[in-house]
Amino acid sequence: VGCPVCQMRFHELQANCAQFESRGARLVVVIQSDAAALREHHAKRPFDLTVIPDPGKELFSLYGVERATWGEYVAPAALGRAAKATLAGYWHGRFDGDERQKPADFVIDRDGRLLYVNYGRHIADNATDRVLWDVLDAAR
Repeated sequence: VGCPVCQMRFHELQANCAQFESRGARLVVVIQSDAAALREHHAKRPFDLTVIPDPGKELFSLYGVERATWGEYVAPAALGRAAKATLAGYWHGRFDGDERQKPADFVIDRDGRLLYVNYGRHIADNATDRVLWDVLDAAR
């Protein structure tokens, strides 16, 4: 939760949580931060999401979510999203994870089948909520 890009995405998901729930989905966010950092962030910017702290990156590894190369870390789209996050007031907090960890998005059905997978091409490359909603709508 120290990364401005991650903070902004986290709060975008929070803002749109009802849209996911109306489609029968439960959002689960996995972050590299430990529970103490998560509580600290929650005290400053409360949220109501299911969050799994994964400081050892076991789930990242299990799902094959890779670390960015230096080129992917400083990709123009990533730097643009970082600037947008900072201008929106998401300042970098403590460094409590791998700054080069790429994101991923998964839609998993009740039987554990992956309905959609997006492995980010750089550190700010998440699927849009609209894409995720379309997948959920198609699965209904």
